[in-house]
Amino acid sequence: MRIVFLCWFALVSLPVVAQIDSSITHGNRSFESKAYEEALQFYHAAYNEATSTGNVDKSIEAMLLIGKANTHLYRMDDALKAYALADSIATVSGNTLEMSRCKNALAVILTFQGHHNQAVELSREVIQMQAGDTTFVSDAYSVIGDYYGRVGNLDSCIYYLQEAISLDSLSNNHRSIPFNYTRLGETLAGMGHNELALKKYLAGLEWLDRENDSFKMATFYERIGSLFLTMYNLPKSREYAERAIRIARDHELTTALAQAESLMGRVLMAQGQADSAYSHLANAHELFQSINRKFNLGMAKDGLAEWHLKKGQIDEAEVWNTSADTLFQSLELQKTPMNHLLVQAKLFYAQGKWTAFEEKLSMIRRDSSLNNSPYDRRRYLDLAYQHSKVRKRYDEALLYLEQARELDDSLFRAESAYIIEELEARYDRAQKEREIAELDTKNELQSIKLNQRNTQLLWSLIGGGVMLVLLLFILLQYRTIKQRNIRVQEQNQIISRNLAEKELLLREIHHRVKNNLQIVSSLLSIQSREITDKKALEAVNESRNRVKSMALIHQDLYRDDNLIGINAKSYIDKLTRSVFSSYRIDEHRINLKTQIDQLTLDVDTSIPIGLIINELITNSIKYAFPGERTGEISIRLQEEQNALVLEVADDGVGISPAATDREGESFGIKMIKAFASKLDAQWQVQNANGTRVTLQIHKYKPAVSV
Repeated sequence: MRIVFLCWFALVSLPVVAQIDSSITHGNRSFESKAYEEALQFYHAAYNEATSTGNVDKSIEAMLLIGKANTHLYRMDDALKAYALADSIATVSGNTLEMSRCKNALAVILTFQGHHNQAVELSREVIQMQAGDTTFVSDAYSVIGDYYGRVGNLDSCIYYLQEAISLDSLSNNHRSIPFNYTRLGETLAGMGHNELALKKYLAGLEWLDRENDSFKMATFYERIGSLFLTMYNLPKSREYAERAIRIARDHELTTALAQAESLMGRVLMAQGQADSAYSHLANAHELFQSINRKFNLGMAKDGLAEWHLKKGQIDEAEVWNTSADTLFQSLELQKTPMNHLLVQAKLFYAQGKWTAFEEKLSMIRRDSSLNNSPYDRRRYLDLAYQHSKVRKRYDEALLYLEQARELDDSLFRAESAYIIEELEARYDRAQKEREIAELDTKNELQSIKLNQRNTQLLWSLIGGGVMLVLLLFILLQYRTIKQRNIRVQEQNQIISRNLAEKELLLREIHHRVKNNLQIVSSLLSIQSREITDKKALEAVNESRNRVKSMALIHQDLYRDDNLIGINAKSYIDKLTRSVFSSYRIDEHRINLKTQIDQLTLDVDTSIPIGLIINELITNSIKYAFPGERTGEISIRLQEEQNALVLEVADDGVGISPAATDREGESFGIKMIKAFASKLDAQWQVQNANGTRVTLQIHKYKPAVSV
């Protein structure tokens, strides 16, 4: 009788289970097409059918899907209720695997809502269960690692995230690895290890390439862009922010778009493009408000406060900053975000609240994370400089100004830029290698199929002795040609490897020369701070400019494709900007005009020409425009009748005849004459309506492209 009943129950249950599965399948199709409301209806139908028949596993599955759909509709409270109900059903059933799944889902939502302590407790329960599926354990490690990163326990954060990555790697689960690399990168950046953080982001991108997850891709680009902003590399930060915005908009990814818009707004503000920044900052604020991301919403409010300060709208700025302050206090953060402190300090300065401003400035100075972010340090130096100037501590103000200038100086950031380019190039190479490996696999399969066809053809053609001999002869010839081709390929590989090694060696030489020149420049800068004699200080600064002119050449050589040639126009533009910046020349007072052919010159020609131009521009700045006199300096470098014509002219007061007299020559004039002799150049000085120095250079070498 019992057997009959069980058979009857099974026959009745089969159509019910099929109906539940059908509802879930229809719901999943609606979900994939982003019709989340429609998906919810199917999932609720599946849940009702499952509970009415007492099917616990299907009830849990349907309720988890209901929570997922509500999450994508940003109904976080409804999602939390759904996951909690699923967890209670799983707990009653005693199914540890389903309990782990439900608790993980709950922990993610609680983290999203800022309830990190509750999320960590649930994650620890998942780890203790050891339900047999490492996916849930690795997710729990990720939640705990994320929590420790937020509270500043960075060592524990790194440990738990690396444990999560190890578990996922062993189980070949790619789903969470990119996210964990993102959080690991954020943590390392918070510790000041910016280059190492970038390595982790790019490692995550390599894993992400195996998936087709646009949300993660947009998030990665936004995180890398934020790291570049921290490193004060604004062009790179803007490049990655634009990528993130493009992907997020194309795929309608609200959270990713909000983060990317916020980043773009901050970058544009840092680049002095406040008008363009406003729409991005306002969009970010609106999006974060719609999805209730409280911490990010506070950062967005501070961004709008900073924008209003930039526009001189102090009252509006105070409203936004106060709103952000209230929000951060409600989150009970262990540490106030550095950006919030900087915006508050700017606000107090604008309001003239000096005591509050000085207290805030002292808090910023004591924060150890300040030195981990060149971008934040640059903003702090601006505030410190303004404060010292207001307090008439001019020596201190000059020191802050010099430190800010060194952060802005591209030469001093060249090494970091080189590391970034190397890391990005390594990531690009890894992508290409994977593509080549896939192509090789396809070629091998095609080759196997081809060999199989050739074997079949061979057997079909065997019919007589003459044909067999002919076929063997052809086969021997084929093997001979193949071996010859293999030898040719091996030789080509050896040649390519040798060329690559020589190119790498040449880059390394230019890199080291550039580094050594940077060190000399830095030493001269440091020495100049202790020199009180005006002439001695001037001589040291001129020497530093000469060193910079040479360093620029080697900087371009190791970064460009042509390792032996210098683009004259690009080099002279950078050289003149450097000299004008060194003497703090206002472009409205002295205008610079250039007329330079598209020439690529070798190093032996570029260095003397650079030093000559540096010397002549320096003389014009120092002597041609006394007081606040305005004028123009022009530079011309052109090929004319098998000679290179270099002309530097100004419309200033003119040069004294004693300056070029042999006995009255300065070191600079002597240096110009020495380099003119090396270049086999005739030079003349005209002293009418200013000074015009012309060199006809006969000994110069255009660079050969490699």
